Amino acid sequence: MTPTDPLAAFGRIGPTTPLFAIGDHFSAPVVATGFELVRLPSDPSNPLLRLHGPDGATGYAIGNSRHENLLGILAHLVAPAFLGQDLRRIEHLVDEVYLHHRNYKYGGMPFFTCLGLFEHAALDLLGRLAGQPVHALCGPRLRDTVPFYLTRLTRETSPEEEAAVVAEQLQAIGARAAKIKIGGRMSLNQDAAPGRTERLIPLLREAVGPDITLYADANGSYDAPAAVSIGRLLEAHGYAWLEEPCPWQDFEATREVADALAIPVAGGEQDSSLPQFAWMIRHRGVDVIQPDLLYCGGFIRACRVAAMAAAAGLPVVPHSPGHGFRNAPLLHFAALTPNLGPFVEYGFSADARDGCLRIPDTPGWDDLPPTFADPDAKVLL
Repeated sequence: MTPTDPLAAFGRIGPTTPLFAIGDHFSAPVVATGFELVRLPSDPSNPLLRLHGPDGATGYAIGNSRHENLLGILAHLVAPAFLGQDLRRIEHLVDEVYLHHRNYKYGGMPFFTCLGLFEHAALDLLGRLAGQPVHALCGPRLRDTVPFYLTRLTRETSPEEEAAVVAEQLQAIGARAAKIKIGGRMSLNQDAAPGRTERLIPLLREAVGPDITLYADANGSYDAPAAVSIGRLLEAHGYAWLEEPCPWQDFEATREVADALAIPVAGGEQDSSLPQFAWMIRHRGVDVIQPDLLYCGGFIRACRVAAMAAAAGLPVVPHSPGHGFRNAPLLHFAALTPNLGPFVEYGFSADARDGCLRIPDTPGWDDLPPTFADPDAKVLL
């Protein structure tokens, strides 16, 4: 059901042509009746949303460490737009919630990451009721497995320590690609430690050899001239992209870096506006599009971003550094997306082997971890 011009259809505010036909899988309304947000003792940083529907069915979604700071948005802005509504209309609800009771005045990542959490739970609920994996509600599955890259999340290691850890973890899980952190994170050209980045880039390549795909994530550490300089070093050592070289809201600086380098520039994880993504794609502000499946407002909106990128011939590699059930939406996204990059992001985990991840084929997002039924979970909402 992809429109002939996805950039025109999805790169704007307001109702859009549905991308999928999710409602066609149900003959009766699927009304959301209630929800709880709970903190699990096993994962206290990432709250669990339970969304209830007909016949005792429940959908589940895992949030992130920021959702506890956003309880008012969840309870007073997003939940009222879902409760009592027919979830067969999920694509329309995702559009309508932004305009519900002037919610647009709260637009930005805090609002859209709350929308994404409810949408994830709604899609899980729909999949469990239909007895189908979420991707099967949306379209044909394009792949059964997907290669992943090992993502590293720290800048606290020395270059020698980081290179050794990456090489060891790659071998342990069989991955053929990895991403490291460079710079200092929104640090105005300051490194995490003096000279760390310039030493780490060649040292890691030497440690893993020429056949491993390497990425580098700056988290907005540089202005454009400094980012170009670091990009040249990455090019010299065969890295495959430079991610978020400049502060993420400085679109012109990021585009300047992308125009200057032969190495691809990746970005988009912080962005939540579909018109903003459309601008990035139309103007080649980046070469690789990286929506976060929560931050951008959920799975459906991320699929719209992918459709816009496909129309411009650009690959999509979502930001998704977790693992387990938390990363299940990423795998369903991978099942559906023709312009997926060569690897998806995944955190180091014992459930990752042979460098590939299996696309779930059980109802909803995936099998539920036993911890989701923990009686000691603390109710937050």
